[in-house]
Amino acid sequence: MNKPLFSVLCYNINSYDKFRDLDESVINPLAEYVYLTNDKSITSNTWTIKYIEFNDDEDIWDICSKIRYNPFRFVKSDICVKMDASLSINVDLTPMIEKLINENYEAAVLLPAHRDTLFEEYVCWIENRKYPLEQAKKCLGFLTKQNFDVFNYHGLYCGGLSIQKNTKMNNDWNRITYSLLKFLSNDKKSCERPNQTISSFVLNKYFSDTKILPLKSTIISNNEFSWFSHGTDKLITFPHLIKSHLFNKPCEPYSIL
Repeated sequence: MNKPLFSVLCYNINSYDKFRDLDESVINPLAEYVYLTNDKSITSNTWTIKYIEFNDDEDIWDICSKIRYNPFRFVKSDICVKMDASLSINVDLTPMIEKLINENYEAAVLLPAHRDTLFEEYVCWIENRKYPLEQAKKCLGFLTKQNFDVFNYHGLYCGGLSIQKNTKMNNDWNRITYSLLKFLSNDKKSCERPNQTISSFVLNKYFSDTKILPLKSTIISNNEFSWFSHGTDKLITFPHLIKSHLFNKPCEPYSIL
């Protein structure tokens, strides 16, 4: 059997988000759509539901990170759209995948709308998610020691949506990111929570010579995708308020619509 043209991988552990089925209009029959969950009450005619099991003493954030940073373990294609379960797909994603293939991009990253330095992201976590100040200092200190400018380098990429090819570069990016999330966590059973700061650092630091497709921030603002507050039907929409950057350089981000 031929491999799918691309795979969409969505994961939802402990029903952290509401399950949302796919509208048939967004489905490419040459692609696969995989939904990982441990909730065996979820069934679907559009998603391929894969039930996963884990021990009670395993940490949910570590489980999610093992999925996010090892996507090709769960899909058949060599191109994977990784998306949080807080997102729903509104359009056929094939044009985005074709651009990735035809123009030889290694991966695609979602640009942020309101802030794009690692320092700003940690400040947001402290102010809005009660993230410990001392832990932020620890992580920022570590990144600074790697000769990375956490204050002025414009290179933050959103963790909830990305596209990767099954290549050495992407597998290395995932492997290094996961290892740093484990290293920086105070709880060795878990992972450092602000994962997009670490993933962004790894991409900027080690793979800035790679051809990456920047995705426009507002594709998840009820356009190509809809974004919902975790566990609810509350739709999140927003304007794009900052200049778009990739690898600290201005860029023109892509969108289908």
